[in-house]
Amino acid sequence: EHVALRCDVSQEQDVKTTFETILKTCGKISYLVNSAGINRDGLLLRQKASDMRSLLGVNLLGSMLTCRAALPGMMHNPGAAVLNMAAAHR
Repeated sequence: EHVALRCDVSQEQDVKTTFETILKTCGKISYLVNSAGINRDGLLLRQKASDMRSLLGVNLLGSMLTCRAALPGMMHNPGAAVLNMAAAHR
């Protein structure tokens, strides 16, 4: 059986609600893979603050929020693991 969910990882309540749904529909979490990421390529001197905020919100805060949501259940699950991935674009 499969479940498809949509979540904006930069939004704390969205992450919390999504992980509550995961626990209800799938049970305990054994693995978390954080692979959400965006790129706002450009010169820093020309970079908009809104682009910087969205980049930090998804790429950094998103991983932190999903880890925080998943870890309480994972800590008592032997063999559970978290994989945080990042990519650099040129």
